[in-house]
Amino acid sequence: MINDHTLALFNPLGDQLLRPIYKDYSFGNLPATFHYLLTGEQIGALLPPDCFGGIYPKPKRIVLFFVDSFGWEFWLRYAECSRLMRRIIDHGVLTPISALFPSTTSASISTLNLGCLPARHALYEWNMYVPAYGETIQSLAFSTLGKHAVPCVERGYDVKAMLAQHETMHHRLARHGGRSIQLAHRNYAYSPYNSLVSAGAEVIAHRTLPEALVQLKDLLEDAPDKALINLYWAGLDTAAHIYGPASPVYEAETTSFWLTMDALLADIQSSDTMFVFRLR
Repeated sequence: MINDHTLALFNPLGDQLLRPIYKDYSFGNLPATFHYLLTGEQIGALLPPDCFGGIYPKPKRIVLFFVDSFGWEFWLRYAECSRLMRRIIDHGVLTPISALFPSTTSASISTLNLGCLPARHALYEWNMYVPAYGETIQSLAFSTLGKHAVPCVERGYDVKAMLAQHETMHHRLARHGGRSIQLAHRNYAYSPYNSLVSAGAEVIAHRTLPEALVQLKDLLEDAPDKALINLYWAGLDTAAHIYGPASPVYEAETTSFWLTMDALLADIQSSDTMFVFRLR
């Protein structure tokens, strides 16, 4: 079902912007919601129960697909092109929720892993001035700027100084006997930034989307209770940044992504597992 009553909750902010929502239908409430669904402990604001059909489920496992640069309008545009997308609409719940401010990948990924808003963890952009280093760096890449950029580790910078929050949602889940697993692209899986924000999680690297989905299916065969499995996919976001979200390349990346998902997840069966698609 499409649960789009939340669209009426967004207030304009200027001519082309919307004011973020924080108290309920917010991206920032995802970590606390996942923690609550897996452990029963409420550690922060939750997404309302209508996001799950009216009551909070009690899954043994949660699989989160975080698809960057594929928001509400794109879902509506491409929904008829994918069997999986239609299945989600027909048998699941599709609810528009608010992005953060700023609505950047850097801020969102940090919030998802750390379980707090950018105002608290202090990482808000890709290019960001860090007082402890005395210069502006590329945050997620953890490298300097410019034509002759070098890794920040070569400057002796401590990656922890880039963040004001170091305890992760994975640490908190582990205290309840839970297991966090990140399926991450090899380009960043073991980078200084990812190692910091994914502390407490098991990281499994992949090179391609099909490889990641095969890893996921293998995990679901023997995943224990209280397991959170997260797959972040940046391919659409990369195409949107380079060519634009209205470009043929973006359309091709989107079509390829959902065809691959249809082909490899069509027969997936995993009882007591909740599948969440977060499309930013």
